[in-house]
Amino acid sequence: MPGLTGRVAQRRRAGVLRQGWSHLLDDYPTALAWACGGSLVMTGDSSGALTAVDAARSDIVWSVADAHEPGPVHLAVGGPSFVVSAGADGVVASRDATSGAPRWRHELGAAWLDTISVSPDGSRIATAAGRYTHSWSADGGDAWTSFEHPSTVAAVAWTPASELVTASFGAVCVFGDDPEPKARFEWQGSLVSLVLSPDGEVVACGSQDNTVHFWRTSTGTDAAMYGYPAKPSALAFDDASRLLATGGGEDVTVWVFADGGPEGTTPGVLDAHAGTVTSLAFAPRSTTLASGGRDGGVLVWRLGPDGNGKAVGFDVCDGRIEAVAWRPDGRSLAAIDASGHLTTWRTGS
Repeated sequence: MPGLTGRVAQRRRAGVLRQGWSHLLDDYPTALAWACGGSLVMTGDSSGALTAVDAARSDIVWSVADAHEPGPVHLAVGGPSFVVSAGADGVVASRDATSGAPRWRHELGAAWLDTISVSPDGSRIATAAGRYTHSWSADGGDAWTSFEHPSTVAAVAWTPASELVTASFGAVCVFGDDPEPKARFEWQGSLVSLVLSPDGEVVACGSQDNTVHFWRTSTGTDAAMYGYPAKPSALAFDDASRLLATGGGEDVTVWVFADGGPEGTTPGVLDAHAGTVTSLAFAPRSTTLASGGRDGGVLVWRLGPDGNGKAVGFDVCDGRIEAVAWRPDGRSLAAIDASGHLTTWRTGS
């Protein structure tokens, strides 16, 4: 692929990545998720379409061309039974994951919906719309709208206790069942990405000022990691809440949240991409990490307890990687890229 250099160009489809299949979508893909226990791969694209592909045979199981008006689509899966989507048309909708049949639909007006998330227990859904967040129960009822944030809400996520966390300029806010936040963690900068540790102890955000800032929820203490050449828009925690992988350049930087760290420690650095890292995902119950970049490269890393590791798998797609996602059993990996392809690999990890 043009633009790839050195190691990246020489290691096409190497190691643990064994080619599965590749499917050309109708438009630029913007969202990716596994559904139905890993039997389906779901995508949303910039035409507003939703597509469900059989993970074993690569056949299209169902597709809705006009799920949303043209513009980026965001996806989230709730357990084995439903998928929710949000689009640039200000619509949030839920569908049966197996058949694509509509469950419910809400129109929020002209606001562009930037992200969507389902709580770990599948009971609540939230999306960001401008300076507000909106939340519903899984059946589309029991709705509430947050207070007006000081700026556009960049990201939303749920804690293990189904508390909603939002990131915007100047603060992270934590919500219970009330539209007013129950806690605020302040930072004088524009927060652009958000990830929560699975144990609920750490909130980490990438910032426009090329830092990663984090807060410990039990104490409110915070710290920042500096030195990134670009804003860290890709973040991922492992299931043990011990390793935080971050983008923000061509390297993956891994911080260790154990034994008093990451304060005062040296992070692990994974050096292989020839373009900015765009997506990160840990395999379930594992310290195996997948990374995707602007160079079209998809790498699989085996990490040690110090956050360092080695690349054990590699492939090159035909365009910038928009997202990588592991099947729930960790034995397959999927990616979407700017050429319009959905690609899967078998990994055995």
